[in-house]
This record gives sequence, structure tokens and C-alpha cells, in this order.
Amino acid sequence: MLDSLNIAQSGLKAAQTAVENTMNNIANVNTEGYKKRVVETSETDQLPGSKLGRGVTVGNTIRITSEYLYDNIIKQNTKESYQSELSTMLGNIEDVFKETDTAGFSTDLDKYFQTMESIRANPNNEVYKNQLKITGQKVVDDLNNLYDGIENQEAVFQQSLTEDVNQINSKLEQIQNINLEIKKQGHASNELLDKRDLLEKQISTYANITVSRDPDFYELKIGNTTVVSNTMISKLKVGEDNKAQIDRYITEEGSKSSILGPNDTFDEEDVITFELDNKNSVSVEYGETMVFDLNGDGQDQVVKVDETNYVRALIHKINNSPLAEKVKAYNGTYDVDKYGNKSTINSQDMFLLVESKTPGIEGKFDSRVTFTEEPYSINQGTVTVSPVINNNSVSIESKIADDGLSLTHTVNLGATTTSSEVFDIDLSSNPSTSGAVPTFVPPSVTYNASTKKLTVPAGIDSFSITLNSAEGEAGSPEAAAALFGVNQEYTLSLTETSGSNTSNITSVLNVVNDGKDITQSFEVSTENTNSNPLVSAIPTVNPATGATQASGTTQVSSIKSLSAVDGSSITHTVELKNTTTTAQVMKVSFSDDTGSYFDLTPKFIPDSITYDAQTGEITIPPGIKSFSFTTDTNNLAPVNTDQTYSFSITDNAAPSGLTPVTMTSSIVINNKEGVVSNSIYKNEKRSDLANSAVSITSLDQPITLTSGKLKAIVENLTTDSGKNKFQEYKDALDAFAKTFVDMTSSYIKNDDGTYVNGEIATDSDIRVADDIDLFSGSSVRTMKFNSDVVGSLKQKDYDYLASNQWSENISFLGYGQDKSNDKVSSDTETTSFSGYMQNLRINISRDKESSDSTVETQKAVSESMNNSYDLVTKVDNDEEMINLIKFQSAYSANAKMITTVDEMLKTLLGIKR
Repeated sequence: MLDSLNIAQSGLKAAQTAVENTMNNIANVNTEGYKKRVVETSETDQLPGSKLGRGVTVGNTIRITSEYLYDNIIKQNTKESYQSELSTMLGNIEDVFKETDTAGFSTDLDKYFQTMESIRANPNNEVYKNQLKITGQKVVDDLNNLYDGIENQEAVFQQSLTEDVNQINSKLEQIQNINLEIKKQGHASNELLDKRDLLEKQISTYANITVSRDPDFYELKIGNTTVVSNTMISKLKVGEDNKAQIDRYITEEGSKSSILGPNDTFDEEDVITFELDNKNSVSVEYGETMVFDLNGDGQDQVVKVDETNYVRALIHKINNSPLAEKVKAYNGTYDVDKYGNKSTINSQDMFLLVESKTPGIEGKFDSRVTFTEEPYSINQGTVTVSPVINNNSVSIESKIADDGLSLTHTVNLGATTTSSEVFDIDLSSNPSTSGAVPTFVPPSVTYNASTKKLTVPAGIDSFSITLNSAEGEAGSPEAAAALFGVNQEYTLSLTETSGSNTSNITSVLNVVNDGKDITQSFEVSTENTNSNPLVSAIPTVNPATGATQASGTTQVSSIKSLSAVDGSSITHTVELKNTTTTAQVMKVSFSDDTGSYFDLTPKFIPDSITYDAQTGEITIPPGIKSFSFTTDTNNLAPVNTDQTYSFSITDNAAPSGLTPVTMTSSIVINNKEGVVSNSIYKNEKRSDLANSAVSITSLDQPITLTSGKLKAIVENLTTDSGKNKFQEYKDALDAFAKTFVDMTSSYIKNDDGTYVNGEIATDSDIRVADDIDLFSGSSVRTMKFNSDVVGSLKQKDYDYLASNQWSENISFLGYGQDKSNDKVSSDTETTSFSGYMQNLRINISRDKESSDSTVETQKAVSESMNNSYDLVTKVDNDEEMINLIKFQSAYSANAKMITTVDEMLKTLLGIKR
């Protein structure tokens, strides 16, 4: 009977425990992380030999869970968090690029082009010019605002990353405390396990985790790194690693410099230029004399630039120029010692390596090397006058030395002197050689510096005069650096006086050193005067007036002949001794040695001068003191072929009975190569991009993340992650800015009305480009609108600039519009400026839409798994109410059993009495 009472009592206790557990489940139905509990019960062990049961034993109250489902939910939760964070980023960027019908970059770009159309129609309108200054600057400002918007988002998520890491560390500390409590208790309570599970799930939104839950060992890994091991934790940190950009101008084989190709010849007047950010540059010219430590032995030496040392010469120029504030150049790969000092082997040229001085994306730069082969050079400029000194035809040739340190005038007297002749010689007008002592060859020619008299002995038909240039006087080109950009004139003037007759011949050599190139041009002139009465010579009757040519008619004073640098034309300027008071007739003739190179139809300025091609006569109207005319070339000269061009003019004044004076100017032009400039770019495979990398570290070691919120942020804050949308959009804006600047820098108009667009493309064209430079720079941050240029633009410039808005085949790869570049010629994504920005906005929206779609898909997967997990682990009120009724009934039944047994015991006890 007592056994029956114990059975009922155990059932009563089991039912009571079950009821209490059910009530606890119902109470925590909305508690985050709470998992449904069940009470374990089992039949009480029977005694040996007993055939009857002994009731029920109440065991542990356990959580209902599924580690398989839980671990998969954590994985899906991490993926969903990654996609959601990426979607948020893209949404923020989409907001930055949002435009309306009346505001935004597209509207302002359109206003710029509209202004260009207006000023094109009325180029002298100051209102339009001011409007161009406003709209041009607005283009720059808008691009910078878009760039700012992206960088502001980078800053926001950089801060978010720091806050997220702090949150993770806080949760790791909480897990550590839970594990310490479990160790203290000696067992893991359901409450502590639920709290730890919840913390794990929360951490999984930030990063991919794996958890080991063995009874005696707990481990939590983020990525591949253990951050919790039982009661020990390793906190996370945000790491940064910035690497400097390095551009290497090296061949694909990696063995030598890529600046000069196998078919390139680096020789006279060729120039190699390094350009940084399309703003600043340095150059070395073949034959240029420099003083620096060429071999790296600590000893400066005089270096003449050639094909064996141009790399080291260019490096010296870069490192001793304003460019050195941003970059440093090296002769090939450098070694780094234990103190961080970098060194190279400088016994020979290796290749140009240019490294940013600022590590990370902040030190990003754009570079380009150009190899300029001067296509045309004027080998000599001569002038002859007949009759002149000693009744012979005299000529002078003037040329600067290859090293720029001296100048030589060669005088050909036309005949051998039979006796000593004395000339007045004037060198005082040479500002850069003033005071220099001339050297004569042969030395028998003597010079008196005080009287400025030159004595030529008998038996001489020609002699030369050599003077040091300013560079030569200073000892080195560096010491004469102030001469950059200065037009230096080297003049030789010879005069002979015989009685009342004075004959003079002058040669002027202009040398301009602009820091990039040395340009030589020749002005040759002659003059002959006498006191004899003047009578008509050619023709005897002035066809312009019908009058007989009388004494006092106009004489020619000088001729100056200059060739265009590209050899496409020659311009002659004729100075008269006095202003014409009546129409004057003179005779001109011009020829070249091939008979076909030059177009022999001249164009006169002023155009009031008329020319008769049959007779060769020109008629000069009254009021003219000087005039010029230009003859074009029919085609470009063959490579490495001299072309001689001569011009003669005969005036209509001469002593009675004598031959009229004829002046002749001759220039020899040589087309050295046929290619003006080649652009050389860094070897992209062997160069290093500027990189700012962000990472999550533990114990100073980077953690490999595969998903989660942190992964999305780290990817988009690391420049070379391959998935950095922030950098992708900034690069796109930089590409637009670089192309826009290039397209507005220079152009060449073709005969069919089309254009060679931009500086890079015109550099490789043999023709002379029209330079505009309305914008400068090579990226958004370096882009600048040059408002001062607006006032100097011409009608043809506005025509070209306005045409840019209609160009539909613009390449934005960064190599300009140079069709000789394989990447440009094969570019399949060419478009217009407006189309490019429209495509960029479309791409951003497409990225956002794609991300949103992935988020929805991932949410559906996560929701499905959570639903399945909730069916197993989550408290179901209906189910619990049924359990409550069931356990209450069991409780009542067991209570009745106890009552029944109690009544039975009372009855038995009553019978015994």
C-alpha cells in the first residue's frame, strides 16, 4: 500500500514540475533567444524481484534545439548581413548621384556646352565669356562634389567599422563571463546557454563564425582565427596598411627600359619628357649637358645626355624639381637596408621607377613619358646680297653648338681677298654673349674690341667667329637656368664702307629654351645703301601708276625668313627703308631644290599687295613700311632629306647704269624623323597601384572574412579588393576628368573638318596642334579650370570645344584619343561625355538593384531556415496550453490516487481497531 502511495506521490511531483516548466515556457514566449524547455522523466528503477513499478523519476529540464539547423542559420544570417550592408552602401551612393530635371551634374555639363555654343556664335561677347568661366568652374565643382559624396560615405562606414568591432569585443567579453560562470557552477544552465547562443547569433551578423560546443571545451572562431577559447578571449582591432604607388617603365621581359623602343633613335634635338598629373613635367634632350652624380659614387661629373644615360639623367631631373614633393624616381629596383634606406646600382641605365612619397590612395598619381623626335630642323640659315661687299656675294651661316655652350658664325666672302679688308663688326646686341671674347678661324683674322674693327688679311675667302653662350660663360647649363623661357638672340653684323657707299649684312639666330625643348630659328637680313642718285631699274615704267620710275623710289632694307616648326610653311618678312608714298613695284622669285616640295603661290599680309605669277612682280600700295608672305608646302618632306628653299627680291632703286640690288634668303630644312611624339605608359603588370587596405585583426594578425557586415565594409574600404564599389565609382569620375581635360587641351583640324582630339592624340601627330589648355589635371582632385585662358581663345578654338559635346566615340581608358594605341583603337565602350555619366549612374542603379534582389533571395532562405528552427525550438502557446491541461490532469489524477490510497489506509487501520 505504501508503494502505491510513493508511486502517486512521484507522479504528483512529476506533474507539478511539468506544469511549472510549461508555465515558464509560456512566460518566456517573447524572450529573445529563449528556447523551449521540456522536463525529462523516466520510470523509477524497479527493485530486484519486483514485478510492479515504482513510479516516475523527474530528470533534467532541457532545451529543445538543433545544432545542425542552428549552425546553418548562423551561416545564412552572415550572408544576409553582408548583402544588406552592401545594399545600404549602394543606396547611399545612389543618393549622391541623384539628379533632377533642373539640377545635377548632367544639367551643369549641358549648360557648359550651351554656353560654348553661344560664345561660338558670338566670340567677342563678354557676357558669354563670363558665363563660360562660371559653367566651366561648375563642371569642376560638381565632379568634386560627387567625389566628396563618395568619400563621405567611406568615412561613415570607416566609423561604422570601428563601432562594429567594439560591439563584437563587448559580446566576446559577455561570452567570456558566461563561460566563467559555467565553470564556477560546474554545469551549463539553460539560461546561460540561451544567452551564449544569442550572443553567437548576434556576432554572426558581423562576420562568419564557427563554434565548437564540447562539454569540456568551448571555442568560437571568426574567420580562421580563434577569438574565444573556454574562458580566454582575443579582442579584435581595425588594421590599416597603406602601400605607395610605384610606376615602372620597363619592358614586358622586365630586363630594360621601355621608354626607347627597338626602332627608336635617340639623337639630335630629341627630347624625353616625364609628366606628372598632366600638370608638371621635366625633360632631357639629347646632347644636353648636365652636372650630377651619374654613377652613384658621390662624385658629380659633366654628363652629355645620350642613349646610354638618359634614364639616370631623367631621374636626376625628377628628383631635383618640384615633382620631388610628390614622387621619387629610382634607377630600377631598389634595395632597402635595415634602417629603411633605399639604394640602386647606378653604373648603367636600368629603367625608370617612380614611387609616391605618400603611401596609400592619398598618394595616387598619374604619369606619362613622351619621346619627342623633332621632325624638322633648320640646319642652316643664309642670306646673300648682290652686289654687296667687295662686289661679291657674301653669306653668313649661324648655328648654336649641340651642347648649347657656344655659337659659331661662318662668313663666306664669295671671293678670295686680294688685299687686307677692314669691317665694322657688331656683337653688342647679343645679351647672352655680351662681353664674351670671340675666337676666329683662321687666327690671322684679327679683332679690335675697342674699335670693333675686324681685319681680314689677303688670301681669305671665308672665316668663322665662335663665342661662348651664357651657359658656356657660366660653366654649366644649371648655372644659366634663368635663361629658360628667354628668347636669346645671337647677332652678327658686318659693315664695309668704301667712300660714300656702305654695305651691310646681318645674321640673327634666335634660340628659345622653354625647359622642354630648344628651338632654333634664323632671321637673315641684308642692307645696301649709297649716295648716288637713284633712277628706275626694274621695270622702267611703274605699271601701278603708269609713271616713269624716278629717283628716290623705295629700297628694301632687310629680309627675314622663318620656317614653321613642322616644316609646313615658310614666312618671309620684308622691311622697307621707308614707308611707301606711292605704289611701288618690285620683283620676287622663290624656288626649292625639288621644284615640288613648296607651293610657290604666296599669301601676302596685308592682302592689298598684289602678285603677278607670270612676271614675278609685286605691287606695294602706299602706306606700307613692311609686309610678309607665306608659302605652304605641298606635302611633308621625306624622312632625313634636306630641302633647300630660296627667296629673292629685287627692288627698283639702283645707281644709274648699275645692276639693281637683289637680296636672297635661303633656308635648308630637314625632316629628321616623321613622328613628333610617342606616349609611353607604365608597365601595368609590373607596376603597383596605390593601395589603402583595411583589415580586421586579432593579436595583430589579419582575420580572413568570407561574409558578414564587416566583410562588406572591409571590401569597400580596401582599394585593391576587387569588389570596392567606392573606388570603382571614384576611378570612373577620375577617368571622366582626365579625358575631359585631355580633350580640351589641344586639337588639330583635318581637311575634312574633323578633329584630332586632345593632347595625347596630337602629340603623336606630325602636324602642329592648336593648344587651348582650358582645363588641366589628370583626376578629379587635380582638375582645374583655367579661367584666364578664356580671354585668349579664338573662333576656331570655340568651334572645336563646342564639337566635343557631339563626339560619340570618346575613349575613357586613360590613353586619350590616340588611335595608334591598341587599347584605344579596340575600345568597344566609347561614348559621349553625357553618355558616360549617364552610364555611370545606370551602373550604380543596376548594382543597387542587383544587390537588393540578392538581399531578398537571401532573406527568403534565412526566413525559411528560421521557420524550420522555430518549429523545433520556439515556444508554441497553443501547444503549451494543451500541455498545461494535460499536466494539470495528470496532477489531479495523481492527487486523487493519493486520496484513494489514504482512504484505503484509513479503512485498514479502522479494521484493525
